[in-house]
Amino acid sequence: RLFLTHEGYHGIFFSDLEFAAEVQTIWDSLEDPEKQFWYDFLVWKRYEIDNPYLVVNEFMAYLMQQSIENIESYYKDYIIPKYIIALPEEAEKMNEFLVNYPNHFLENAKKVEEAAYRLDTITAGELRCIY
Repeated sequence: RLFLTHEGYHGIFFSDLEFAAEVQTIWDSLEDPEKQFWYDFLVWKRYEIDNPYLVVNEFMAYLMQQSIENIESYYKDYIIPKYIIALPEEAEKMNEFLVNYPNHFLENAKKVEEAAYRLDTITAGELRCIY
């Protein structure tokens, strides 16, 4: 379900240029350490981070693939601990990120979800056909 929802949001990003532009604006508003988290995460997941469109698209899809209620635990209790196990040399950097940006995931997921709902009447974690 998570994978299909993630992939479905790529379709929304690709087909709704206004939504993609709003996600780009959200991405552009991030501070450098916030963007660096996503670059590091995507490299770990074996994505090509030299493609800015792909990076922003993945940022959106990873934030939207689960409900807002699950976003904090997904990253803080699942993803980041797995990342640190795989790359223990990155533990200090990840912990510093969490201290400096404790609301990063929730705040940005809410922004992306607000744009998705306003433009396409869809919410995080739940793609549904409305047409």
